[in-house]
Amino acid sequence: MSAEQDPSCIWPSGGGQTGALIREKDWRTTPLRAPRTWPQSLRSATDLVLHSPTAMALAWGPEGTLLGNDACAALLGPPRGWLGERLAAICPDLAGGDTDLLGAALAGRSRSLRDGRVTVMRDGQPVPAALDLDGSPVVDETGAPAGLFVVLRAGAEDQAKALQQERDLSIEMRRQARNTLGVIRAVIRRSLQASQTLEDLALHLDGRVAAVGRALSTASNPAHGVDLELLLGEELLAQQAREGEQVSLAGPEVRLPVRVSERLGLAIHELTTNAIKHGALGRPTGRIAIRWEIVPGPDARRLTLVWKETGVAGRGEAPRHRGFGAELLHRMLPYELRAVVTWVPEPDGVRCTITLPLD
Repeated sequence: MSAEQDPSCIWPSGGGQTGALIREKDWRTTPLRAPRTWPQSLRSATDLVLHSPTAMALAWGPEGTLLGNDACAALLGPPRGWLGERLAAICPDLAGGDTDLLGAALAGRSRSLRDGRVTVMRDGQPVPAALDLDGSPVVDETGAPAGLFVVLRAGAEDQAKALQQERDLSIEMRRQARNTLGVIRAVIRRSLQASQTLEDLALHLDGRVAAVGRALSTASNPAHGVDLELLLGEELLAQQAREGEQVSLAGPEVRLPVRVSERLGLAIHELTTNAIKHGALGRPTGRIAIRWEIVPGPDARRLTLVWKETGVAGRGEAPRHRGFGAELLHRMLPYELRAVVTWVPEPDGVRCTITLPLD
């Protein structure tokens, strides 16, 4: 609700995201009506909930209109989905049946549940949860029960799952760190073998290590993988090649395992630098079309990525023989990713195709 709608919009003060949403919301469409009409008992209870570091919710009145705090988001979802809604619409198990905490509170009784199996509605979809719940009545100015205070915690089973997920993520991150160090060691070793001078080594080594770093930076969560289009865009942008100018990208959404993204990111880096020196990015008329697709297979899905340069007749050179680029494309990728790489000169440029399993 805006200041023009309700002069009480400066209340409540603070309260993080949920407090801000309470100030913004048009409460006139809810059973609570405008905040300026709220009794002091409701305001005081709301302040208590908002500033609690523990996940705490307040269901007010016979309808159980929900208020809560930011800590509730981990258990109930984003506040916009439940703030001002009826408890029965968000947690139907807590407003009826054997786990009726709201009914107990309105009758003046406290009630606790341990590892309570409840359903939480998120975006209209039921999500099962195991919660520890401590509910107690909250009273109005007359001392009569007017609502439910409830403290929420993840149940022992969910806590155990969360702990195991943290352990699995820690193991995965350590494994990924070892893999990344292995990639960097290989880059250094092969760059040393392929470089003729220290200046040449420094120039190429810096670009290759940076390409590995860009692949890692696009993986906000290793478990979710790396978006292929973002990986391509970041590498091309680093070389000042922008989509829509000399480069086009086309293909479905693909999430790459981090290990694959590191090697493929290096390959894109080598293809891009080769295009700058010998191919499409070295001529105003040059163009690069990059497309990819996922092809189902008997054992695993396969990614096919095609890098096609045009407008450079007679200049479709492959990365230098026995150079790092050739070593990467024709030895590293086949050995480490079981990839198949082909490099085909064409009348107006070149086509490089990389096919590799994703599963």
